[in-house]
Amino acid sequence: MRNIVALAALVAVLGTTLDAQAQWYSRSRGRQGGELALGGGLNMCMESGEAKCDRVDPSFAILVSPGFRMSDIIGIYLDITYGRLNPEEGDANYSHFTAMPTLRFFSVLPGAEIFAGIGAGYARKDAEFGDAESSWENFLNMKLNVGGAFKVAPTMDIGVNFDYIFNADGKGEACAPDGSGDKTCADNKGDIEDAIQIIAFAKFHF
Repeated sequence: MRNIVALAALVAVLGTTLDAQAQWYSRSRGRQGGELALGGGLNMCMESGEAKCDRVDPSFAILVSPGFRMSDIIGIYLDITYGRLNPEEGDANYSHFTAMPTLRFFSVLPGAEIFAGIGAGYARKDAEFGDAESSWENFLNMKLNVGGAFKVAPTMDIGVNFDYIFNADGKGEACAPDGSGDKTCADNKGDIEDAIQIIAFAKFHF
């Protein structure tokens, strides 16, 4: 009798476990398919080593992020961003472009979801100061990503995306007038500022 009770309890536990796994698997496959996020927000300069942000203010950033949602809990995306910074004084232009494959992990809630991810890839910075200019680029940058979204339609979410972009040392060039009407250029070496981007987005499911 004791063995029969133990066997029945074991069958019940296994049945409950298998049912829970089946439900998780069903939920995890519920959001498969293509997705596209489009958004805009704020681009901010962050000091890194000797690279300072003393004379620039935040400006706008835009995001285009196509991707594929493999399940409720994971997706892969190509995050493409373009951001600007405003100089506090003088005639200067600053821009920041990134294209980074990003892996995101999701926690799905009723009518909403939160996510965290990590990305790595290409980034480029350009700056113009009157007649002088400088550039920098690197293919081995990294970013950390968190955010959340609310479902507003069967195929559309709205949310907020937060990125911290770590800009690694890379190759660049700095050019300035040499007094004869031409420009003299040299390697642009040293630390590069990081960036924070906070972007409100709309995401479409296909």
